[in-house]
Amino acid sequence: MSYIRRKPQRILVCIDGSNSSMRSADYAISIARKNNSQLIALHVLFSELEYAYSHHILGFATPTKMNSEIDDAKTRANQWFKILGIKLAKRILAINIF
Repeated sequence: MSYIRRKPQRILVCIDGSNSSMRSADYAISIARKNNSQLIALHVLFSELEYAYSHHILGFATPTKMNSEIDDAKTRANQWFKILGIKLAKRILAINIF
């Protein structure tokens, strides 16, 4: 029985700014380039406040604190996405930042 080997249409890479995640992004870029695939880079916000915001009685988090954490996380993530954008531009691939 023969199998048809299909090229991936999309490559998903998750980044958190660590050296290992950025090396994974480099590898994902090379796979995307080789296969002419769409590269999707993802960063998930980790909150040290965890569920504190939902427990308003305890008073651990305020909307101001939460918004500040989210803004800080966006700033860090945008730095990583810019690095990927530069690497992609060198390899003639496009990146979409949402």
